[in-house]
Amino acid sequence: HLTIFMFHDVSYESTTLQRKYSLSVTPDQFIAQLEWIKRNFIIQSPIELSNQQSNLNGSAIITFDDGYLGAFRNALPILKKLKIPSLIFLNIGHINKSKPFISGLVTYLTYNSKEFINFCEENKVKKPFYLYITPAQLKEYSQDNELPSYEEIEKYSGKFASMEDLNEWENENVFYGNHLYEHWNYFSLNQEEF
Repeated sequence: HLTIFMFHDVSYESTTLQRKYSLSVTPDQFIAQLEWIKRNFIIQSPIELSNQQSNLNGSAIITFDDGYLGAFRNALPILKKLKIPSLIFLNIGHINKSKPFISGLVTYLTYNSKEFINFCEENKVKKPFYLYITPAQLKEYSQDNELPSYEEIEKYSGKFASMEDLNEWENENVFYGNHLYEHWNYFSLNQEEF
């Protein structure tokens, strides 16, 4: 069987959102965790996953969600030194800085806006709101309420890699996957929104 180890950010400075949901480890913790994984598993490249002849028993893969800057600046140099491949699931909308990180935005609003909580309750959005709010609902909310700035949400949830960071690591045993353009929860989207 294959074991998937999923990380988010690797940084000495975690944000409010990262602390709240345990989305960050320090580089020292990351190294210790990698050493344990290397002792107990055979770390595979994502390419091996597509090879139907591969025996994945006792195998592991190292993945990252979202495309946090710390994964690129701190984790990938460690992985390169140890010759460990990785797979990063990206939210390109945030990396392009055209949209705020949806989970960060909705979580921020949940803890900082009574109007947002009232809106979600009136519209029967299940909790946690960041998993169940739809693009149409957030758009409706934003018509009557000003949303926080991109910079404010980035400060709350964390910095994302840039296209330059992605290009820098493109040929370094780093593979990219799709984590939806803006990190909406697939199960809350209708077919058109998806």
